Amino acid sequence: CLDKTGEMNGQNLANCTWAFATLRVGNAPLFDAVAKIMTKNAGSYAQQNLTNTAWAFAKVQIKKPEMMTAISVGVQQKAHEMPAQ
Repeated sequence: CLDKTGEMNGQNLANCTWAFATLRVGNAPLFDAVAKIMTKNAGSYAQQNLTNTAWAFAKVQIKKPEMMTAISVGVQQKAHEMPAQ
């Protein structure tokens, strides 16, 4: 995954970090690369991808405050698109 992060879209990034987190593997270089991309592009990714990525980082206890802020802003901007449950 690490060598392809620059080519990944939001879903690919979320799926990759989700897979590592599900296995409880906090691969620091991978998560660092994803955090940089997510921080820069969070506003253009789907809510599901943002929340799955946030979950993955929390699961492996990797703290990236700048990314989490970007994800928070991205989710807030897309709140009107979310279905009521």
